[in-house]
Amino acid sequence: MRSWLLVPAEDEEKLEDAASSGADVVVLDLDQARSESARVDGRERAADWMRNHRQQVLQGQNFARWVRISPIESEHWREDLRAALAGAAEGIFLPAVPGPAYVQQLASEVYEVEQRSGIAHGATQIIPLVASRPQNVLTLGQFAENVQPRLGGFSWESAILAEAVGARREHSSTGEWFGAMAYARSKIVLLAKACGLLALESAQPATMSDEAFANLAMVARADGFTGMFANSAAQVKAINAAFSPTEGELTRAEGIIAQFTSNPNADHVRMGNRVLNRSDLQRARQMLETVNMGVG
Repeated sequence: MRSWLLVPAEDEEKLEDAASSGADVVVLDLDQARSESARVDGRERAADWMRNHRQQVLQGQNFARWVRISPIESEHWREDLRAALAGAAEGIFLPAVPGPAYVQQLASEVYEVEQRSGIAHGATQIIPLVASRPQNVLTLGQFAENVQPRLGGFSWESAILAEAVGARREHSSTGEWFGAMAYARSKIVLLAKACGLLALESAQPATMSDEAFANLAMVARADGFTGMFANSAAQVKAINAAFSPTEGELTRAEGIIAQFTSNPNADHVRMGNRVLNRSDLQRARQMLETVNMGVG
């Protein structure tokens, strides 16, 4: 899944436009509400919107429905989670995650809410937003020590880390990343690949120029990210263009899957002069899933 469009859950107009944005995933944001009344309104709108779009595949609009909830340290996250699963969200984004214990705490709560809501056990994935503080960047490897079954990937927020380290720059207009941000994002990619999960590039302001954003999207794809957050439909288009597989990549992915299909019990297969393992198979499947989203 290439493009992950962030939509304020309380914004009725943006909610209406989200389904036709071309995004592979629509992420309803319950974390950034401007007031308590907006937060309550956002939860109701999010649950209604997700219920109304559970059958969107039948309408030819094939996108996934995720929700960003408030951080574990806030008083709002449990109510946010209940609203998300009232609409059977496919996944939850959890911001400001310093380590695996926060993911485990959320996973335990998700299990309880799934049980009460009649949702199939394990249906709800979790993607933490990590590396928000310097010390969290240095301990990212802890997530790989015992991978929580609900983990779907990892992402981050470059502006928050930049503020935490006092950086005056994050990246250039050509997509080159600097300093601590370059280090953090490389660790996130390595972590995701080590776990066989998605690596999602940080969101950028909707006011960023089209050219600068397109450059960032292309660099993210080249550096190993599997997708990227968008804050507008224009950014969705740039992300889909940058992350869409080439014909050669698709042919190779199909070949990898065919090799393992012919050898279903093998941990390794040979393709040309390379020996491939099941991590290669997982990446090949993820690539074909991107195409099968039928968007962009």
